[in-house]
Amino acid sequence: MHKKTAESVEDLIGHFDSLTAFAKELKHKHPSTAHSWKKKGVIPHWRRGEILKVCKKKKIHCSEGLFSDA
Repeated sequence: MHKKTAESVEDLIGHFDSLTAFAKELKHKHPSTAHSWKKKGVIPHWRRGEILKVCKKKKIHCSEGLFSDA
């Protein structure tokens, strides 16, 4: 079985139907937060838990490089 991986924020979002679908999966009302992550290329480290929870549910392996250090 081929495991999905996400080496970049864009890869991660690509595993969902859209940026909006990704934001909804995270229970964010607006996709603007996820859009800013895509634009910056990193997700704030304090969002790691919620991202990993969604990735586990979708069976997506996330690179640690997705998350900012501080």
